[in-house]
Amino acid sequence: MHFKEQQSREQIMMVSYDTMVAADNPVRLIDLMCKKFIADNPW
Repeated sequence: MHFKEQQSREQIMMVSYDTMVAADNPVRLIDLMCKKFIADNPW
């Protein structure tokens, strides 16, 4: 029987947003719209 190797919960795993979300995912458009809105409307 094969088991997955355990990872330490105390280690920080750096993961890029780009590697987790597909290039054609609609969330990328939402992210772009939010960034544009924030850039156009500074506090």
